[in-house]
Amino acid sequence: MIQTWIGNHTVNNKPKLGKRPLLDLPGLCDALQKALQVEHATIPTYLYPYYSIKPGSNQKIADIIMSVVLQEMRHVVLAGNVLNAIDADPKTCPPPNLHRKDFIPVYPAPMPGGLRPELTLRLSRLSIGLVQSVFMEIEAPEHQLPVVDVDPDDEHHNTIGGFYRRIERSMKALSASGTLKFKNDTSNQVLYAPGGHVNPIQNLDDALNALTEIVDQGEGTNQTDPLDESGELSHYYRFAQIVYGQAMVYDNVTGKWSFTGDPIPFDPNGVYPIIDDARTRFYKEGSRALLLASGFAHSYLDLLEQLNDIFNGNPDGATRSFSNMIALTTKAATLVRVPVNELGEDVAHAGPPFENPLNLFNEYS
Repeated sequence: MIQTWIGNHTVNNKPKLGKRPLLDLPGLCDALQKALQVEHATIPTYLYPYYSIKPGSNQKIADIIMSVVLQEMRHVVLAGNVLNAIDADPKTCPPPNLHRKDFIPVYPAPMPGGLRPELTLRLSRLSIGLVQSVFMEIEAPEHQLPVVDVDPDDEHHNTIGGFYRRIERSMKALSASGTLKFKNDTSNQVLYAPGGHVNPIQNLDDALNALTEIVDQGEGTNQTDPLDESGELSHYYRFAQIVYGQAMVYDNVTGKWSFTGDPIPFDPNGVYPIIDDARTRFYKEGSRALLLASGFAHSYLDLLEQLNDIFNGNPDGATRSFSNMIALTTKAATLVRVPVNELGEDVAHAGPPFENPLNLFNEYS
């Protein structure tokens, strides 16, 4: 059943897939910085429709989306820890930098780092179409896409998994040559994230295990098994349950997976009609929507500032940072109830702007 369903699910404008040249050490460090941006970019994409769900409605879908968001937050930590663990001159391998001008996408936006160039990340209210055309496309397993020749200079990758596998291959080669080394000091690593304890990165195996966790939680462990290494459905198949409308379950008799479990209904009336790709400039000067949207955007900036501090000398602030995500959700819950009919739509509500309203971030080199 799982293979049949995958075959019927068409990936839009299927891109190229193929092994690319190994990265040198500066290239590896740059790729890990891009990994931070990739993992972060998915969080607003998933949170925005989550915020659009009315209280008491579509609860099963809300739980699925939030379960993925929490793991994406963990992935940000894992990618940052791997980068921080590399023992190299900071000029060659800079520490994680959430102050880059390009760190916050301007939605609608392409995937960071040139991944999946045909895919556009949108901030939209919850819909089945959004889950299928954006969520599932982001998490699409490599094995679902065709392997064809690729230009060695092409910067594009098919999937997040393919992007990480190139990093893994490069790390192995650089370690074998003695170019890649790891620090004994783990003081700038975050050892707690959603999901519990995070193992410190002190050697190649630790780094590879962290990257494997990221990939498996998104795509699954292999073509026939939708579970990650912890025995939970990978992100791709969690989202597929929303599209299919039923939980994915394993049949011990047939030995097959299928979407035949408990219903996961979608009620479109249980979604606020929030605007797409919200920006603070969309709201009228002096309006309640602008006041609340600005407050949300500032809190979002504060959260990123805290995360940056965590990766640059204050890892103990992680718990406070994750707590502030809850406060962000509270602000969003108030904002999405506010009508903004001045935008010209018959019915429209405000949406939370994931942006940098103060232009505080530094230019990146």
